[in-house]
Amino acid sequence: MMTTREPILLSKIVAELLLFAFNRNLTKIDLQIRSTANEETIRYRVEGMNEADQAVFLAKCSRHREAEIETYGWTLLGETDLEIAGLLIDEANVTTEENATVFTLIRRRGA
Repeated sequence: MMTTREPILLSKIVAELLLFAFNRNLTKIDLQIRSTANEETIRYRVEGMNEADQAVFLAKCSRHREAEIETYGWTLLGETDLEIAGLLIDEANVTTEENATVFTLIRRRGA
């Protein structure tokens, strides 16, 4: 079951994902969120992302999850372009499909 804070944290992650794409003029985006008893999985598919931006995305989202950010909030840090999203997820993976880059972000419950 999702805690009361979980939807807020997920919406922050999604906002950061969209901001990252929009700042790079990428507008063909598909986003899916799947919840299970143990985790939330975000599938983020973007068409036309270059390799340099893929590397930046993965570097920012592959950081270690930090409970302090969840506890004290990210609002003091302002607009971050994925800096905070990487601290709220547990795992980031990338694959490609035709002209699209697909990122799978996993946030485990109780981590």
